[in-house]
Amino acid sequence: CSSRYGIFTSECETEASHGDCSVRCRELLNDTLKTQQGVAFIDCTCTDKDDKLCQHLRDVTLKSCMM
Repeated sequence: CSSRYGIFTSECETEASHGDCSVRCRELLNDTLKTQQGVAFIDCTCTDKDDKLCQHLRDVTLKSCMM
């Protein structure tokens, strides 16, 4: 999961953080989500501390490539 997610972030973080996601990036994220650890990204939650980085990851970076 870690290496697959690393590939996704290195190749796709810039476009995904702006709400865009290419077919290649969707495929990379889907490869991550198929792993035992990666499946946690599907329903990830943030703590009640209102962590802006977590919320951005969940609501923009991941969400743009899960649609």
